[in-house]
Amino acid sequence: MNRHRQHNNNSDPESYKSLLPEIANLLNMSVSSIEKYPADIQKALCNIYTDNYYSDQITIKQALGRVVQLNTETEKQIEQAKQKAPDQEQESKKLSAQSLLSREQILINAKIIAEKNQQRNYTQAQSVEYGQFERKNSES
Repeated sequence: MNRHRQHNNNSDPESYKSLLPEIANLLNMSVSSIEKYPADIQKALCNIYTDNYYSDQITIKQALGRVVQLNTETEKQIEQAKQKAPDQEQESKKLSAQSLLSREQILINAKIIAEKNQQRNYTQAQSVEYGQFERKNSES
């Protein structure tokens, strides 16, 4: 995390993979564990990481952890559903539909988390600038 990272959505579709080692380090996971997640989840993790790059490590870990936790909970629900009805074709179709909705919800939640973090970062930057302005005026 010693260098500044910029992630451009218009760049090479696989460019986000260069961030995975840093994200894995923050989450205390291996890179291969993160690579097991679907591409959309990996991209969401990278977007959250770049959006919060200047935040403290705890904030970044929490934001990334929420996405990983949501994905893990979804996978557990899918496994439980598979164990309850392993023979039924209809149940399998329902499960697939649920997992698609769950992935979509994960992405929506990741976007909301990123937006809230950006708003908080902006507010913090504004308060720091205001504090510096107040100090200059009081010194004059």
